[in-house]
Amino acid sequence: MRLKAIVLIPRRDGVLRLSEAENVIALGSWEGFKADMVPSVRSSPNGYAVAVVMEHSPIDGAAGCNLWFPKAWQLEELLKAMNRSDELTHMMLGHGWLRGPRPYIRLEDFIP
Repeated sequence: MRLKAIVLIPRRDGVLRLSEAENVIALGSWEGFKADMVPSVRSSPNGYAVAVVMEHSPIDGAAGCNLWFPKAWQLEELLKAMNRSDELTHMMLGHGWLRGPRPYIRLEDFIP
């Protein structure tokens, strides 16, 4: 697999708004999604998702699976996108969260 893009996608009312995706990085011929929106499979209805857009490479067929060999800068960009996703989700929801693999809570969440 080859990295084509890392994008932030708003999820509102259980729908991923692909037409509103914000490119974090775009490489080569990435021009965006074909659909404007798709249903989310995530249970929380609102927030931001980080998507990694890939394209197949010749090694995938030979290996029998999709392989990605990320470069250090690609991982750094992915982590930046995840942090930005948390910030945007906090702004959208108006509060942080304690559950899930990446809890996000700010001091202002404790101030009434």
